Amino acid sequence: MLPDSKFIVRSFPEFDNIIIIPLFDEHIGSATHIMERWVEAKKFLLETPNAFCIIGGDMMNNSIMGSVASPFDDVMTPTEQKEWLYEELKPLAEANKIICGVPGNHELRHHKFTDSNPLYDVFCRLRIETLYRDSRCYLKLYVGSSGARGKGTVYTGVITHGTFTGKTGGLVLNKLSQFADYFEGADFIIVGHAHSPAHDRPCKTVINPYANTATVKETLIVSASSGTGQEKYALKNNHRPKK
Repeated sequence: MLPDSKFIVRSFPEFDNIIIIPLFDEHIGSATHIMERWVEAKKFLLETPNAFCIIGGDMMNNSIMGSVASPFDDVMTPTEQKEWLYEELKPLAEANKIICGVPGNHELRHHKFTDSNPLYDVFCRLRIETLYRDSRCYLKLYVGSSGARGKGTVYTGVITHGTFTGKTGGLVLNKLSQFADYFEGADFIIVGHAHSPAHDRPCKTVINPYANTATVKETLIVSASSGTGQEKYALKNNHRPKK
């Protein structure tokens, strides 16, 4: 497995712009997984030439003994979940639609007990393990061909499953905005985990003492949506319904 510090560099010279679909928190195997949403997203990716996806963790519900959720509540066993995900991601991998991937806390349950990770197994089986990172993906994307040295416009990003929680998207964004201050130069940051879809564009003033300039740098921050309906824990803790 490659270290988190190793950048994932991707080039898209044939497109002036690209669409990135964050696939986070699908929780495949959960009784509340929204299959129609998954089918629609996958269809859009395969039919839209300039659309690509990021795999952001908790793709499998992976309820095992000792985890918070009960394995008796899932509609697939962990092995069935892994096999299903492999088959579903295979056409996306073959079409070069997957930019990168990181695990979530649900996949990391296996790591805690068995020193293995089912999502990494899927990436290896798809032969795209070089696009996988264990905690964070640092991205460098070249889009178009009119940028410096003909490589296109450069965008840098940070992808991680995240640990941000909150009953509202605003609370999650506040935490994510603070997290964004950890990084200098990131154009976008995408996280999941909270099941609270939201986005913002916080700015900071960047002072360059060598050029005697002060410019405003914007960072797009995104809390991705999930592929599940209301889970039992959400009902028990009175979380607002989300779609």
